[in-house]
Amino acid sequence: MNRSLCVAAVMAFAMASPALADLKCGDGKRSSPFAFRQNELVTTWAGPIPQKAKVKITTSTPFDVASRSLGPEFPSGYPAKYLQNLKQVDIFNQTIAFGTQQLIDVQKRHGMIIDASDDALPIFENYAKANHDFIFVLVQHPATASPAAGFTSCSIVLQRGVIEYADGNQTLYLRSYFHSTNGKGEFVNFAPKGGLEISFASPDIWFPLSLTKVIPEPASFVVLDILTPKPLDARQVPAPFKAATPARELGFDGRRLFGTRIVAKFESGKDLQDFRLKP
Repeated sequence: MNRSLCVAAVMAFAMASPALADLKCGDGKRSSPFAFRQNELVTTWAGPIPQKAKVKITTSTPFDVASRSLGPEFPSGYPAKYLQNLKQVDIFNQTIAFGTQQLIDVQKRHGMIIDASDDALPIFENYAKANHDFIFVLVQHPATASPAAGFTSCSIVLQRGVIEYADGNQTLYLRSYFHSTNGKGEFVNFAPKGGLEISFASPDIWFPLSLTKVIPEPASFVVLDILTPKPLDARQVPAPFKAATPARELGFDGRRLFGTRIVAKFESGKDLQDFRLKP
């Protein structure tokens, strides 16, 4: 049996291949959740990180602190169906893959396959050529009323980031919201209780977007809270992102910073460049 990746990814007892957004989560062709242990379904979450990045699993605190000052977790216009019975789940067993081949090998160890038939593969290869490694994480998948093998369509429908940037160093707190469906009207919605904390040196503020192209759902929403020592000039924010709040001072991790929330909505199937902003 082959299964695949759900990044920002979902897998199961079935043939599988990846799906993407900030990271990746099942491409809607063959991937479905799989049994990790008895009575426990999991999917995968995988995506690019800058080389030499430090990655940790974090709590919900960074997201909660930012939302208290900058607004609710979910953007205006976010579809109600993605909030139905939303489950908070654990993420675990993170692995760093150094290059595309190692990512493929990690997938195989979990009974999954990334190959030339996978729409995500060229995107991963482009990231590797641009000096990125890859993070791979297992994500609990909620129980399903119908056989889990039928839930072959997984999308990351909200890409939530809190970005702390100062003096050429960035910490990205990342949380994805997953929508997994069998295409017959049944679906589950879930998101990590916390998220990933990714720290790295960077000349500009960065957020990965290219994998959004392959999500099965019509679109993915992006909400980024950017925290900087000085107020961000909202006029510098590249379209289609828009500033949802003016810069507001807040306390974050023992520091006084200025936070600006920016939001965007991206249709699937379209080529996207990663978000980059000179501070």
